[in-house]
Amino acid sequence: MYETYFIRAVPGSKVRLNRVLLLKEKGSGGEFEVSVGQPLIDGAYAEITILEHLKGEDQIIFKHKKKKHYMKRWIVNQKLTRFRVDKPLVKV
Repeated sequence: MYETYFIRAVPGSKVRLNRVLLLKEKGSGGEFEVSVGQPLIDGAYAEITILEHLKGEDQIIFKHKKKKHYMKRWIVNQKLTRFRVDKPLVKV
């Protein structure tokens, strides 16, 4: 399971990630072959399943100006998405 910034999809749905920057495959001799895109690899994708949406931990933002009696404070949460990788990177 992985967590990332919010992905707009319903929990339980499958999503295809098609913007792949790097692909590492095991060759026939047992060595790994690495393909680096320029900037993306054509035809490579990964399929994931969205498990749930959640909120990250609280972050406190504090602004002030010295000698002016100006202070502001916000508490914000980052929206996160937890997902599972079903098919690792596949090159078509």
